[in-house]
Order: sequence, then C-alpha cells, then structure tokens
Amino acid sequence: MPYPTGASLPFVRAAAGDRIVAALLDFLLVVLTLGIGWMIWSLVTWQQGQSPAKSMLGLTVVDAATGRPYGMGQMFVREFLVRGLLFGAGAALTCELLTVADVVTLFREDARTLHDQVAGSAVAARQ
Repeated sequence: MPYPTGASLPFVRAAAGDRIVAALLDFLLVVLTLGIGWMIWSLVTWQQGQSPAKSMLGLTVVDAATGRPYGMGQMFVREFLVRGLLFGAGAALTCELLTVADVVTLFREDARTLHDQVAGSAVAARQ
C-alpha cells in the first residue's frame, strides 16, 4: 500500500529536525551508558514504538500506512535488523555512502528515510 500523503495521513509527521535531534540524542545516550544502559532502556521503550531519545522527545515510530505505533517485534526488526545489520553492513561496504543517502532521504516530502521505507515505518510527532 502506498504511503498516504497530505490531509489523509493518520498521524502528524515528525519534522526532519526533530528526527536529527533524536538520532544525535540516541547516540549521546549510547555513549554515556556504554551501550548497555541504552539497550536495556530500549527494551522498555520499543514496546511503545520509541527509542530512548524518541521517548524523551515525544516521537513515536508508526506503521506508515495505518499510523499505528510499532510494537516490540516491529521495533526489533526496524532498529536491529534493518538499521543495525542491513544498513550497518551496507554503510561499511559503501564507505558510509548508504548512511548519507539514508539521511538525505529524510528531507523528502514524506520525511521517511531509506530505513523507514524498508521497514514500512514513519515517525510521528506528539499530537
């Protein structure tokens, strides 16, 4: 099913700036907690479709077609399998060009990164 646009969206899209702040905050939290604290915190927040930073900023990962928040299983697939393994390996093989492409797609009209498109997700702002 194609990604809905305009007034028909079942959620309010998060702005690109909010998503960048969330990514930087998640990185900072990983560093400050040596990764362990962030992973434990993630196991709690993934149940609501959020990363620790998204939780702090009021952002939620949702199904792009329905607007329903992702659950634990969907977040595991999106964060670990798609972003971590697929895009991590892809970035290493392309000398980080895949990471740049992923970030650049954030500025499209639908504000969905490549990993969002692969996972079928979008990021919603607090309503």
